[in-house]
Amino acid sequence: MGEDLLCAAVTVLFRTAARALQLQSDFGVHGDASESGKMEVRIAAVPARRREWLAGLTDFLIQGIEDLREENSKAIHLDIEGIK
Repeated sequence: MGEDLLCAAVTVLFRTAARALQLQSDFGVHGDASESGKMEVRIAAVPARRREWLAGLTDFLIQGIEDLREENSKAIHLDIEGIK
């Protein structure tokens, strides 16, 4: 945790999304943020009836990161794996 405003903005977006996922008792969510500057969230199971909710949360998160990246293209790198 530094005092970098960009880092803080990205952290807030990811932490809030991860917490929203963690609160879903019917999702299989695992994550790791043990290394500074990196966060990983894995969603192992999503009931079919909840996929639209997850898509909305994911769209919100990606849009927030993309907006920040437009202003700071060299400072943000986003890898998304496993989207079908």
